[in-house]
Amino acid sequence: LGHMPTRYRCNEGTLGCLGQRRLLEATVMIVGLGGLGGYVLEQLARCGLGKVVAVDPDRFELTNLNRQLLADDTSIGRAKIETARKRIAVVNPGVEFIGREMRVEDLPEAAYDGVELVFDCLDQVPSRLHLEGAGTRLDIPIVHGAIGGWYGQVALVAPAIGLPLRCHW
Repeated sequence: LGHMPTRYRCNEGTLGCLGQRRLLEATVMIVGLGGLGGYVLEQLARCGLGKVVAVDPDRFELTNLNRQLLADDTSIGRAKIETARKRIAVVNPGVEFIGREMRVEDLPEAAYDGVELVFDCLDQVPSRLHLEGAGTRLDIPIVHGAIGGWYGQVALVAPAIGLPLRCHW
């Protein structure tokens, strides 16, 4: 209890020992590993997340190279899930990575088992609304994020406290 692993010592001022321990024990889901999701995954891994369930059906294309952290010349044509798995193994091998190469609409409910928080990094409104429905049914809060050009938005969709995302569309 009071011991901070050297790797995470710079987190102490922000998270404290108990917060770091909590993060090391946490399980989150990231849905979408593109322009936003790749950065979310990288930062959570560097901070010391314990387990991530990543969901994305896509493969990298040339048009991803200008804005997606996980995209490079060697990843073109490869599944985003597999590229993310390899990246996390290099960045922080202590992070347990579970990849689901599928659309969020096809995700079995069991995939949410143990997930405490979901990051919505999707780019399609119907998929976002589907994810919100799952979060509401399972009482899992969702951090909704979107970027477009120089603009971004973030919102917390928590079934117990928040205004549903669908009220904004």
